[in-house]
This record gives sequence, structure tokens and C-alpha cells, in this order.
Amino acid sequence: MPGVRTAWIPVGDPTTRRLINEISLIEESDEYGDSFISHFELYVRGMTNAGADSSGIEEFLRHVECVRAPDLAVVLEGVPEASSRFMKTTWEVIRTQPIHCRAAAFAFGREDLTPEMFEHVVSIDDHGGGLGTFVDYLSRRIEVDGEQHTPMAMLMLVTLCGDDGAFPREGGHAVIDHAASVSLAVWCRRSYALGLRWPLAECRRRVL
Repeated sequence: MPGVRTAWIPVGDPTTRRLINEISLIEESDEYGDSFISHFELYVRGMTNAGADSSGIEEFLRHVECVRAPDLAVVLEGVPEASSRFMKTTWEVIRTQPIHCRAAAFAFGREDLTPEMFEHVVSIDDHGGGLGTFVDYLSRRIEVDGEQHTPMAMLMLVTLCGDDGAFPREGGHAVIDHAASVSLAVWCRRSYALGLRWPLAECRRRVL
């Protein structure tokens, strides 16, 4: 992992350091037009421009800022069940799983998974509606995750697992659980935003 000491020294694998630093840079201050914006802010802007209610997100941020515990904020009223499950699963993996399992959940449950799902949304033509900014967000995620971060995440996982065959098997359940949680949360949010009312079982069928 990248060094976090006051005096920097090389720590860990260079490819892993590059991936983590690049993700932090792009996620927190990506280029957008003539300025910079975090992917989270771009997502919220896309919601607002599309006419979605962002008050729940704003309340969630206020709670996190006050208590510094995002895992506790998921129980706030108004947090969708799928989103709550996604965040709980994320924190459970972070706190309970070894490093290679966390890397596997990240590589397969996020970077490798989301581009294909998002491609279905960006192909929708809303005929001059308010989805332009939201589509910009998804398109950027497809580009970055699919073309850059996924190959680097796989290299990171290979580096962490090494030649120990038990590592991939041990991480299998964490990967599956996390990927399913991410997929379900994303599909439910997407279907709701686009006016689609798929039953929960249908959401599961489309992603699992």
C-alpha cells in the first residue's frame, strides 16, 4: 500500500501504489470540461439536473460529517435498502477480510463489474431530457474503470495472492457477496431513476 508517513519511503508494490494514487486523484478531482470535480459531486449534480431528490444524500453527508461514521449513517431514514446493504457489505469486507479478499472484492465487485452495467444506461436516449450530466458521469466511469483501473486492479490482486492457491479460494465468498451487493444496488437505483419498476427478483436476475 502507499506510504502515509510524514517522510515518504517506498512501501509495497509500485503497481498497487499507482492504482491507489490514480483512483484517489480521479475520484476526488477528475477533469470535467474546463474544471475539476469529484465523481461523487458529478453524480449528485447529474441527479439534480435529472430532477431527482438529493435531500437524502445531503442528510447522509451531514450525518457523516458530524459523527465521522458512514457505516452508522446507513441506518438513517430514507436510505434505500439496496444502498444500505451495499454500504454495510463494503464496510464488513474492509473490517473483517484479509487484504487479498478486500482487493478481490474491489477488483471483481466494482472495477470489472460496473462498466458493462453502465453501458446499458448510457445507450438510452432521453430525447433532450435531463440525463446529460448523469450520462457524462457513467461514461467517465466506463472509460476509467474499464480501460485503466480494471487491468491494474487485476495485477494488484495477482501480486497479493502470489503463488498461494488458498488465497483465491479463501476470497471467493467475499468476492461473490460483494459483487452481488454492488450489482443489486446499482440496478435498483438505475431502474428507479429511469422510471423502470423491476421487481427485486428481476433486478437479481439481470445481474447475477
